[in-house]
Amino acid sequence: MGCILVVCSGEFKGRFVGHNFSGLRRVPEDPRIPEIPVPGTAYSLFSQKQGASFFPESVATEVIARLQTMGVQTEAFGSL
Repeated sequence: MGCILVVCSGEFKGRFVGHNFSGLRRVPEDPRIPEIPVPGTAYSLFSQKQGASFFPESVATEVIARLQTMGVQTEAFGSL
């Protein structure tokens, strides 16, 4: 199984975690609400669920830990 990750605190609460592909915008539909890259990681925070990545269990725990070291607290939705 796997899950999607959502920021659960701070100024980006409610944003979805997704892969950042070399800084390219993945969800360009609304330029007023840009995705937020998490420095030092391969992830960005998206305002829309369609930007979320589905993380397999084995990867999700690593992503959660990595984001936590960068000061981003997340919750997993789905099975973990």
